[in-house]
Amino acid sequence: MTVARELGEFLAGTKTTDLPAQAIGHAAMVIASTIASAAYGTNIRSAQIIRDLTREQADERMPRYGLIPASSCRSRRSRVQTPC
Repeated sequence: MTVARELGEFLAGTKTTDLPAQAIGHAAMVIASTIASAAYGTNIRSAQIIRDLTREQADERMPRYGLIPASSCRSRRSRVQTPC
């Protein structure tokens, strides 16, 4: 049995009631901190550059999946990948 499978089986069989309240509280704090950091980071210029590059690369790849890049949809202003 692999470590990943063993860990997966352990986690699948674990209920939140099996965990100490302190562990649940800490996990909630870590998740909230991660979300807050991600939200704050959206305004950082370097994050905007990476996001724009990712969108450009997605525009190039989307036609393989039957979608037209947002840049090709002249009648749409949204950058959402949808068929025109």
